[in-house]
Amino acid sequence: MSAKIVQIHSVTRLAPQIISFIASKLSGKKIIYIYHDLLPETALVMHGLSENNFLRILLILIERMLIKMSDIVLVPSPLMRALIRKRQHVKKKKIFILYPPVEKADFYKCWESKKEVRKEVRKMLRICDDDIVFTYSGKLEPHIRGLEIFIEAFIKVAEKRKHIKLILIGSGPLYKDIIRKVRRSGMLRNIILTGEVSREDSIKITCASDVGVLPSPKYLDTVIAFPTKLLEYMLAGLIILCSDLPSFRLILGRNAVFFKPNNLNDLISKLLYIVDNFEVIKQAVNTREKAEKYDIKRCESMLMEIYNSLLR
Repeated sequence: MSAKIVQIHSVTRLAPQIISFIASKLSGKKIIYIYHDLLPETALVMHGLSENNFLRILLILIERMLIKMSDIVLVPSPLMRALIRKRQHVKKKKIFILYPPVEKADFYKCWESKKEVRKEVRKMLRICDDDIVFTYSGKLEPHIRGLEIFIEAFIKVAEKRKHIKLILIGSGPLYKDIIRKVRRSGMLRNIILTGEVSREDSIKITCASDVGVLPSPKYLDTVIAFPTKLLEYMLAGLIILCSDLPSFRLILGRNAVFFKPNNLNDLISKLLYIVDNFEVIKQAVNTREKAEKYDIKRCESMLMEIYNSLLR
């Protein structure tokens, strides 16, 4: 029996989305569009283009087309739903909020054996037990992740504080550029790039770290976004260092160290603050319970309701 519903996820590459939509429509299937990142804004930032650009108008029209072709649109935050409804005149009954789900059980397995996991990972990556480990998990993409400014800041701090490490979990277009930069700076022992790893290993590395990093630049998508990695850092019980953006404040309240987006000096200052006050900050971390309400089981029940509504 062929599927009656197709679930399409937005990605930073446009062509696969358009092909999926056309194929689904031609075969008469219902479409649930999971719209993670704002297409026009993300594309402009990735390519270093200004907002006053013909491409933005074109992408807004494509966004409109994809949303119109969808039967249901799922977005990750209330702010994003409000923006899409206003910009594309979408009816309220067509667009729903689906917070990024996390596998609570996976992180709790690591939490229960945190000492063993920490020892295993640090031995594998040749990290000393008393090193303070910062971790970024996700795609290594230019401009939209804020990695360029974070790596620059980290290198400057690591020159003064030798006992810190940075682990970049994942791969992407920036991977080779980061490798070259790390080699030129002489920071091969301080900055570790894992490349693509399994989900299990990614969780283990995150749980064996001390600080989760979200250096997102400030543009419309990050202002309203709700990244999964933030919830994963929370479930892992990490100190969180992130850009001071409304969406992050909404989730974290005061339970993070915030820095001004795109501000190198403030980022350096906050890195030094964490390193020099690590034990005090670590004792104040209290984010795991907040992240529990985004467990995947809750999201699954919501998705089932939406699927059933389309099949009636």
